[in-house]
Amino acid sequence: MHYAKTDNFEKAIIFFERASSIQPKEVKWRLMIGTCYRKMNLFNEAHKIYEDVYNLYPDNLDNLRMLVQIRKDLGLKFQDLMQKVMALDR
Repeated sequence: MHYAKTDNFEKAIIFFERASSIQPKEVKWRLMIGTCYRKMNLFNEAHKIYEDVYNLYPDNLDNLRMLVQIRKDLGLKFQDLMQKVMALDR
């Protein structure tokens, strides 16, 4: 976590990948990897992470919100996911 807070995202990704391998069912590690990629302006890599998480956990609200935002950033279709976010957020 220290690396992410100090904007050393490359090292943070290594840390979060290791944490994800230790706790593979814990989604937050993958989401943190995606966030690091976004902060590094590597939007395609972040998008891939969020899509992978979506395929495994389609009702994870945090991931859905991130996926909507990254799709907006990339100019991709996001309206269907936005509807799902609104439905789950109720």
